[in-house]
Amino acid sequence: MLEKIMRLLSSISVEESNNIVKIKGIPGEKLLRDMEKVWGTSRIGLNFFNEVGRNHLIMHSFFLPDFVYVLRTLLSHKKAHRVGARIITKIIDRIYTDTWLKSTQTEYNSMMNKDKLSDILFSPLDHQKEFINTYDQMVQKFKLKGYLLAAAPGSGKTLTSIFLSHSLEADVFVAVVPPNSIDRVWRTTLNDCLRPGFKVWDSRSNDPLEYGYTHYVFHYESLEKAVIFFDKVKQLYKKPFLVLDECHNFNDMNSARTQYFIQLCSILNCNHVLWMSGTPVKAMGSEVISLMTTIDSFFNKDVADRFKKIFGVSVARGLDILANRIGFMSFKIEKAKVVGNVVEVKRADVRMSNGQEYTLAEIRVKMSKFIDERLRYYRNNMGHYVSIYKTCLEAFKKTIKTREEHDEYLRYEKYANALHGGLDPMNNKEEVAFCNNYENKIIIPNLPSNMVKDFRNSKSVYKYYYLKVQGEALGRILGKQREQCNVDIVRNTTKMKLSWGSGSNKETEDEVSIFDLIDSSEKKTIIFTSYVAVVDEMFSFLQENGYKPMKVYADTNKNLSEIIKSFEKDEDVNPLIATFDSLSAAVPLIMANTVILMNSPFRAHEYDQTVSRIDRLGQTEIVRVVNVFLDTGKESNISTRSNDIIKWSREQVAAIMNMEVSDVAALESIADVSDMCELIPNIKNDNRPGWLDW
Repeated sequence: MLEKIMRLLSSISVEESNNIVKIKGIPGEKLLRDMEKVWGTSRIGLNFFNEVGRNHLIMHSFFLPDFVYVLRTLLSHKKAHRVGARIITKIIDRIYTDTWLKSTQTEYNSMMNKDKLSDILFSPLDHQKEFINTYDQMVQKFKLKGYLLAAAPGSGKTLTSIFLSHSLEADVFVAVVPPNSIDRVWRTTLNDCLRPGFKVWDSRSNDPLEYGYTHYVFHYESLEKAVIFFDKVKQLYKKPFLVLDECHNFNDMNSARTQYFIQLCSILNCNHVLWMSGTPVKAMGSEVISLMTTIDSFFNKDVADRFKKIFGVSVARGLDILANRIGFMSFKIEKAKVVGNVVEVKRADVRMSNGQEYTLAEIRVKMSKFIDERLRYYRNNMGHYVSIYKTCLEAFKKTIKTREEHDEYLRYEKYANALHGGLDPMNNKEEVAFCNNYENKIIIPNLPSNMVKDFRNSKSVYKYYYLKVQGEALGRILGKQREQCNVDIVRNTTKMKLSWGSGSNKETEDEVSIFDLIDSSEKKTIIFTSYVAVVDEMFSFLQENGYKPMKVYADTNKNLSEIIKSFEKDEDVNPLIATFDSLSAAVPLIMANTVILMNSPFRAHEYDQTVSRIDRLGQTEIVRVVNVFLDTGKESNISTRSNDIIKWSREQVAAIMNMEVSDVAALESIADVSDMCELIPNIKNDNRPGWLDW
């Protein structure tokens, strides 16, 4: 046996060519089974490798750091036993000597010119210096074209990016930022921190976009303009620096803004792309694909497809591998170490006479009735929808010209018919994805305009009417009930039970009103909600009680700068009432130190961003956060239930970003908590798949 092992060890070889790695002389199939046993799934190994044989493995160079992590995990794991420790150790040694990973074992000469920091009127803080030094080595070691700055909101990300770009001696600085942040963050910071001689342009100014500026700031909606401009002048820049602020808004690869940003990186041939966010990942591993696309030259389309199959679902298995990957391409700055504000979080429970209407039990009854009615409707009228669907397809088929287009249509027809016949869309995601993509990109653009609306409606009924009913139930019943619940809470905030802590350590104060919270705040108060109707109701309620509030939501965003200025300068203006979508990110609001959340947002990143409007560098008072909930005793309701969703989201992010996390594995069965799908009863007397049941 010893001789066999020694022969095997001596025959192990690793070859790398054209970003493909071949590892020979190893028991590939046994290694794959060990991986499956440790991580409890075959999905990781099957997508990790291009080819697995009895005596070899083939993979993309991109996956080498992940593979080394896997091997080291197998070494220390009791469940792995098919491949011996000596063989695994030998594989690791060969990878570090015979592949690009040998560069990670080298200390590189600095590419920074720290003297250029004199361009800036401020000096970097310790955590900013540490980031610059980390960036200097890590992008060289791991052959990256940029980095992720996962810095807590309010910790000085804007200045950090400016320090980095000047240290790199960039000949142009290009920032892509949220619209809300241009006036009070980027324009102000650049104008205040740069010495004379630098020229700043931003997309909110009236200045023409032309060559000659040293610093350009584009808001998200002006990205197409940036692409067109830099495509004309790209040859004039040798060392561009590109920064993406609040980069979590670019996690969707299918969004137009993400595609424009990727195009901008390519046009500038940018080797220094800095992604910045306090909450870079919302919940899913697939959200880092756009990041990888722009900063990792190994990340091609095939790798992206494999990566998404491994990490693109919200389950715990494999997230440790992803966390390890993100670890060497990101720098984390924790707020407590930099900002250091005292944060006091309290809970305000509201009782109201109609509170029982919003318990989960009551809403289940309403949804069950609605679902039964809608299912009956679609079954009885299926012939009508099928007729419309077929008529639209006949019109579309007249636009097909080539054999390839015809074959692609036949594939669509086959999948759509299978879904209509009972194929499970939850287990046949490839067919669903193909149909949706084909409909949106091929069929709809080629249909007569008067048919588009009918086609959109009928295709959903034809393929999976039961899922259409699910969407209707969530929107028409759950969504409206959730909104109305929070509207009703507003005028019941005159008497709230305030508490903090949890479990046996929970402490309760006397009853307070929302007026007490506003009046007792050392600075001003901001009230947040998900719903415009709640903004309007709270605005009227406070006006009636002698306050001078201001409100921020979609219709007022064009006047945001003036509203914030009034909120800051006018002593009488208080509180500010806003939706999360309009004001939970990008805008610093340290003229306030109290935040009241009328409802919890459904993702942890939104909650953290919201609190960080006041919990940031420059805050001089205790940060006071009050979370308002409906109190229905021991019965769960749609107000308190949202808190569980925040907890789930936070745990998912913690696992992906390799932060402290508890019991993530127990959450594997949750499919999409943001829709609170447990409220939807299973369909009875129907052989189609049940609702998401967790």
